[in-house]
Amino acid sequence: MSKKIKKFHWDTEDEMLSYMEKQGYQPERYIYPPGTYFTEHSHPFDKIAAVLGGRFRITHGDEEYELEAGDGLFIPKGTDHSAKVVGTETAVTVDAPPVPKKKKKKKKGYELNHEAKQIS
Repeated sequence: MSKKIKKFHWDTEDEMLSYMEKQGYQPERYIYPPGTYFTEHSHPFDKIAAVLGGRFRITHGDEEYELEAGDGLFIPKGTDHSAKVVGTETAVTVDAPPVPKKKKKKKKGYELNHEAKQIS
């Protein structure tokens, strides 16, 4: 089953950021002036886009998602979408890609640096 776009709403900014971090995302704040437009694109990872102030519209095919303060949208990796600041207010947004995974180092074998003694 493929992942789908899902809309969320949070009552406070702290609640929003806490949710994102607990889900393994790295929230970053951005400020966009009125008229800002992002042409259709996709990301190689799942992400959450949210709005703290102003209005932001994200379009996927025939679907439009109008986001206002407290609203967020889960966008699955590979999902084509465009985005636009709506209205005359500056949009304050939070873009949350996943926290980069650390590469695991290969474990080397352990060496004993002492002799075993028998306990009597």
